[in-house]
Amino acid sequence: MSTGEWTDAVREAIERPSFRSTGVAEGGDGSFAWLLVDPARHPLAVWERAAGGLRGYAATARALDAAVFSNGPYVGRIGRAAVAARMGGCVAAGAAAGAALPRRRALGAGLGAVAGAAAGWWAALTGWEPCGFVRSETAGVDDRRDWHGEGRTHGWIGRGGEGFESYRVGLGNPPDGLREAMGGMIPLIVEGAVLGDHPDYARSRTKKRLVTWCLLPTPGSPHGTGVLLVVATRNRAASAELATHLLELGVSGAVAPDSSGCAMLGSGRRFVLGPPSPHRQSVQQYGLCCKGA
Repeated sequence: MSTGEWTDAVREAIERPSFRSTGVAEGGDGSFAWLLVDPARHPLAVWERAAGGLRGYAATARALDAAVFSNGPYVGRIGRAAVAARMGGCVAAGAAAGAALPRRRALGAGLGAVAGAAAGWWAALTGWEPCGFVRSETAGVDDRRDWHGEGRTHGWIGRGGEGFESYRVGLGNPPDGLREAMGGMIPLIVEGAVLGDHPDYARSRTKKRLVTWCLLPTPGSPHGTGVLLVVATRNRAASAELATHLLELGVSGAVAPDSSGCAMLGSGRRFVLGPPSPHRQSVQQYGLCCKGA
């Protein structure tokens, strides 16, 4: 299925009786996957990690049983090299401490290394902060952390009310007054224009996997009506051309959560893309979803 064919399929899905009945439609091929949601039936909301463990982030997402769910914003604390160094240092320290025991030095070194790995995992992969404000009446969240002030360099999506006319996409951190909002996102389309000169947009075109939340006004319908379209790409070629074809489809605003290895998209209790590996799940706290009452 070519890009033109999947966008045609989205247009057709909006008119299907099944979509009008359930408020959800789905399609795609090997390179693209998409989910279409009626926000009147399934409003946008922020969700927060509830389950612990290495795979608790994805487990929380599945337990939502939402029409659509995805991962959330960029997060920051330390870089990849620092993560590796910190974990390696803890393993080495644990092994050295275990080897210093008067008896069974080899066993002690092995047990010490295991304990050091656990401590290193905790030290390196917890306590990460969103790179933009996150707010949710549904989840009871008002997180104003903004790692290194990155939120002003990214984008946001949110809604102030129930209807499609209250949904917005913008640059920087989300403004006050929104009921559900997430900053720290990759801005692709704002006010009907592709952000070709934005550094985040340039980087998004090289990503192996990209999930994009889109505001799609309903063609031929009264002003202020529309649907939410969530598209996932599975290779760099698809990511590079995505924004252009979303604009041709009529999307007025589009942002993407953290990409590539962190990208996650699902519906109900199944994954369309992902889930991320355990170490990437460990640094994630928030995500987006659409779920009926």
